Amino acid sequence: MEPMNLWKLTVISLLLMLSGVRLFFRWKTGTLLSRPAVSQEGPLILGVRFAFSLLLFATVFSYLFYSRPIAWSLVDLPPWVRIPSAVLGCCAIGVLVLSHRALGGYFDLNLRIRADHRLVTHGPYRLVRHPIYAAYLLFFLSIAGLSGCWAIALAALLLFGLLMTARLKLEEAQLVERFGQRYQDYLQRTGRFFPRLAGRSHPDP
Repeated sequence: MEPMNLWKLTVISLLLMLSGVRLFFRWKTGTLLSRPAVSQEGPLILGVRFAFSLLLFATVFSYLFYSRPIAWSLVDLPPWVRIPSAVLGCCAIGVLVLSHRALGGYFDLNLRIRADHRLVTHGPYRLVRHPIYAAYLLFFLSIAGLSGCWAIALAALLLFGLLMTARLKLEEAQLVERFGQRYQDYLQRTGRFFPRLAGRSHPDP
């Protein structure tokens, strides 16, 4: 098998694994076929999220099946970069699984606080407030490393760096309003996407 085909096959395998995890937990939480709930994100954030998501998946699709539009962004990376990228992708999927297990039935695609909502602080949430977002970001950066396509990395950073930051400000504001001082204390001891460094006690901006 040619090296390029090997990397593409690895990318496809990781995408299938990610899709399987997503479908399984949506089925388990009853959100796979349920009617979408009303989100509190607002039309602007929803529209930008959809556009950036479409850009990211179109870029990945182009790499796999029709790379001419993104040929300018392809770099011939050595195996010592691509192989660790595959490992990173598997680790990201592992974090995603642990995060979904910790959330249980509280997993929701929409930005909303339910009447029975409780603050989850175990599993990955013991150290990180938003491990699912971090897992997705690391996953698509791993895909960029595997493919040698920096357009994928750029699209991922646009989606998760810009859009998710705006969305998470709303999400954390809602959680502060819902849980008060308990969530404020949680902010102090956890990182937003990655574990807080020792000695840091102030919340992430």
